[in-house]
This record gives sequence, structure tokens and C-alpha cells, in this order.
Amino acid sequence: MRVIAGRFGGRLLDAPRENNTRTKPMGERIRNAMFNSIGNEINGAQVLDAFAGTGAIGLEALSRGAARVTFVERDKIAQKILSNNVSSLGV
Repeated sequence: MRVIAGRFGGRLLDAPRENNTRTKPMGERIRNAMFNSIGNEINGAQVLDAFAGTGAIGLEALSRGAARVTFVERDKIAQKILSNNVSSLGV
């Protein structure tokens, strides 16, 4: 799994093993289509990544110019992966 575009484009993200959590990350094709439909409206936006899992959506939003992202995740394993992904990108 990776960030698709923007300042973090191409950077790899950690993802959970299927049997370790109930989190299933959104695929790159769907995420790319979603952000392409939003276009430049993401610039300067405040984003809520609810049920964040790996943080792929929020990190993609930051990569593409969002001003701020709030991540919400209750699964402890997913929280650790999310924290590692945020730290690895330095945000």
C-alpha cells in the first residue's frame, strides 16, 4: 500500500495482516478515483478520516494539499499502524 500522489506520492504505508485486525484498507484505485473526483477542493481543506485504519485516506489528503486531518480509529492494532504511518511521513 502506498500514497498515490502529491508530496508523499509513492511512499509506502504499513498495512495490517488480514488476521490481525478487522481493518480492510481502501484500495489504491478507489482512493485515486475518489481524490480525482474531489480535485483541487482538497487544497487547504480540513479532513476527518473516521475509521481511519492505516490512515491511507487522511495521509493521501495531506499529500494532496489538505491543511489538517483528524484521524479516528478505535482498534488498537490499527492505531499502532496508523501512528507508524503518520510518523514515517513526518506529519
